[in-house]
Amino acid sequence: MFFINRYSPRYVLQAAVGVYIVMTFFTPYVATHWGPYPVFVSRVIMGLGEGFILPANNAILANWFPSAERSTAISLFTTGNQMAGAGGNPVAASLCASPFGWPSIFYFASIGSTIWSVIWFLTASNQPSKCKVMTTTERAYLDANVVRRSNKTNRSLVVPYAKILKSPAFLAQLLCQFVINSIVTLLQIYLPLYFKDVLHLSVIA
Repeated sequence: MFFINRYSPRYVLQAAVGVYIVMTFFTPYVATHWGPYPVFVSRVIMGLGEGFILPANNAILANWFPSAERSTAISLFTTGNQMAGAGGNPVAASLCASPFGWPSIFYFASIGSTIWSVIWFLTASNQPSKCKVMTTTERAYLDANVVRRSNKTNRSLVVPYAKILKSPAFLAQLLCQFVINSIVTLLQIYLPLYFKDVLHLSVIA
């Protein structure tokens, strides 16, 4: 939230997606010319950029949705993770089996993200009052129901980072994230290998 509270959440999100696009697009080249360790570094950089996406989304959501509707909005936002997991593998398998091979997976993702990024740049705004693509009725409703908040905070505010890093709640959250991400990663890596080597299924089976 450090950058989001001092800069526009819209531009922070734009920059985070930009890092994702660049790292994803060049992954095939890095993999084929430089080897696995540079790929690892590029994915770490991509992950660092991706880490800004959820906080930026939350900051924008707070400016756009009334309090009573925010839980629904968060649910809709986060369903993208499940949809990507369910639909991403079949799409990736089809791309991998295409004449363009596995690199097309990364190109497809980066091109799709670029299209989204352009649309976001042209249409997105931090607050309803600055939006140019909504009706007067919608703007009046949001003006009447959304609590105003500023993304700019007092620069003299001291954040107790040391206490946060030592907090049991923070450490528990880190542990939960590590466990779930490890399980998901292992499933994504070894489940396709099981299908291929044990069940002898083709890529698009």
